[in-house]
Amino acid sequence: MRIVLSLIILLLAACGSDPQPQAQPEADKDVTYDKKHNILDFKDGHKEMAAAMAKAKETFPWFVKNWKTMKNDGYSLKIAMKTSDDGIEHIWFNPKEISGDKITAECANEPRNIPDLKLGDVRELSSSQISDWMLVVGDKCYGGYTIQVSIKAQPKMAEQITYEFVEPQ
Repeated sequence: MRIVLSLIILLLAACGSDPQPQAQPEADKDVTYDKKHNILDFKDGHKEMAAAMAKAKETFPWFVKNWKTMKNDGYSLKIAMKTSDDGIEHIWFNPKEISGDKITAECANEPRNIPDLKLGDVRELSSSQISDWMLVVGDKCYGGYTIQVSIKAQPKMAEQITYEFVEPQ
């Protein structure tokens, strides 16, 4: 089984040539890129990804406290969902309501292997399914822990990120 992290990844071709080639980071053997679906696949047990998801769960109460009250430019939750082949796929959702353990949210990306879920579907979810969250305020992003690990695994992704990751206070 693989942990599938759904991320929109636009790989940009480099223009021109670098007069002094720079050393490329060593590839993470536990991460593969599904070009067809624009998804990075992290193998089960990937330590950095597991730590990122644990940090997201630990700090989720901060998100709950601030997502509606803090002036922001956007927010999203990443939810772990079972796939048709008994795996786990992580899907971004836009929350509509959070009440205790219950989350009502709209699917914000097209799932790869969850046939009964489509972009725009509204679902009732549990906070136990949280694998990440993000709240963007100007050029700062609170949360986004799995995104940070994904950028380390696929540095080209950083070209698309226009905000700085910051820890919730």
